[in-house]
Amino acid sequence: MLDLVVDAQVTDRLAGQVSVKHVAGRVDNDANTFTPIDMPDYTVVNAQVSYDLTDRTEAYLKVENLLDTDYQVVQGYGTPGRSVFLGIQSKF
Repeated sequence: MLDLVVDAQVTDRLAGQVSVKHVAGRVDNDANTFTPIDMPDYTVVNAQVSYDLTDRTEAYLKVENLLDTDYQVVQGYGTPGRSVFLGIQSKF
């Protein structure tokens, strides 16, 4: 597994992040026969931007699986496609 992450502080209030995860050479067991199965390699890209509203509160937009890659972490169980999250978080 290889993870690459790039963080950028664009301004004192605006930040961004892009991450790329590549997974290769995995083996899982077939659920019925328990025989080893070579799993397909996959690459997933995630991105996020955040804006500081105050010193303790930020708004963010996060996109997971940006390229809408079809992949399986466990044989026979799919993962979500592209997912978009918009939110506000505060630290107390």
